Amino acid sequence: GYSTTAAYVQIANRDKSPITITGFGSTKASRVELHEHIHADGMMKMREVDQLTLAAMQTEVFKPMGYHLMVFGLSDDVVAGQSVEFTATMASGERIVFQAQARGLE
Repeated sequence: GYSTTAAYVQIANRDKSPITITGFGSTKASRVELHEHIHADGMMKMREVDQLTLAAMQTEVFKPMGYHLMVFGLSDDVVAGQSVEFTATMASGERIVFQAQARGLE
């Protein structure tokens, strides 16, 4: 069975210039999207974000009510608490591989 889950990560830009992340992927998932929570009309809404720019030396902590990765079609051998490998693609074409911890949506 394939499932949808959220992943929370921390991405640090240790460069002296801004970086822009244009996409995410994982070998354990069919699709990974970057989403953010926004307040709109007094309600919390989730929307997909095309890209995320980190200022020089900025660390962005993904968290509930903030940015998070929506992971679609997660392979069923992944259990909550397990580290899953993700790849972030930069506007420059550079790729960063990182680990994120899978959590159930309960």
